[in-house]
Amino acid sequence: MFFLGVIYLIATGLFWVLLGAIVGAVERRGLSTALLMLLLASGMVAIGGCVVAVLPASPLPPRQYALAAASLFCAGFFDYMLFLTMGRAMRNGPNGIVWTVAQSGVIFPFLFGVFFYFVPVTWVRGVGMAAVLAALVCNGLAKGLGETPDSDSGAGSWRFWMFLAFLAAGGNQVFTNWPSYYEGIRDGFSAYSRTFWLYMGYLAGFVLSENRRLLRRDYWRQLHDRRLWGFAALWIVGTLVVSFWLSFRGMDLVTAHGLGAICYPVMVCSCLVGFPIYSTLVLRERCTALQWAALITGVAGIVMISVE
Repeated sequence: MFFLGVIYLIATGLFWVLLGAIVGAVERRGLSTALLMLLLASGMVAIGGCVVAVLPASPLPPRQYALAAASLFCAGFFDYMLFLTMGRAMRNGPNGIVWTVAQSGVIFPFLFGVFFYFVPVTWVRGVGMAAVLAALVCNGLAKGLGETPDSDSGAGSWRFWMFLAFLAAGGNQVFTNWPSYYEGIRDGFSAYSRTFWLYMGYLAGFVLSENRRLLRRDYWRQLHDRRLWGFAALWIVGTLVVSFWLSFRGMDLVTAHGLGAICYPVMVCSCLVGFPIYSTLVLRERCTALQWAALITGVAGIVMISVE
């Protein structure tokens, strides 16, 4: 059953590759990533809310439930901002590099645990963090092969949006992981409740980022585009499958064998390896030796950070 759990985790990571591919495809077709997120969040909030409504009430005290809900709400807000900024970066920059750098935000929950919950910093973890930072430097030094002539400086630079995506990924993972530090919240805050509050954060991010556009009638015209609805439907169906049958079950099966520390590295590393392969074979983006070195270094660093 352990290997079945690993397969579930790898499948989850490959689904994350699909998400990156969807965002890139939406941007290349001139569609709105924000509206895609709106359709996704609306569907998931409706489904999650219906499930929560028919299940028994959470056993958590109101204060703990409110804190957990707020944490997941913030995680959803940052997740929305992650895909929004990543989409901007992918519009002009090489998709494989953008995806790799954004996923390197895994160093943030590690640092959060060190500074606020005194997670021990072993020499292996220290070297792992240095490896992730080195991978980011390598990606920054590498020349972007997919950028437009004026896209390499200022607020319009794909590197600028890539850096914001990196920060947003870190915020998402910190707030997603925070409830896990408390046993009571872990046991009393169901996956369905987490899903509901996570996507409520998406809706808040949409309103904040699109505020003035919401009053323009022409802004909503893209909702008549069937491609946008198709991408959203694919995302919703995939998210339901991953959340309810793959990721959590995979974590349970692997953790039951005392190897819970490898869960997140398996998922992150499979998507970090999968997306550059996708961008190379499908998008025909060429990677330099420096960029491949950054990928290998980043994956190794993530694995080392997660070692107990």
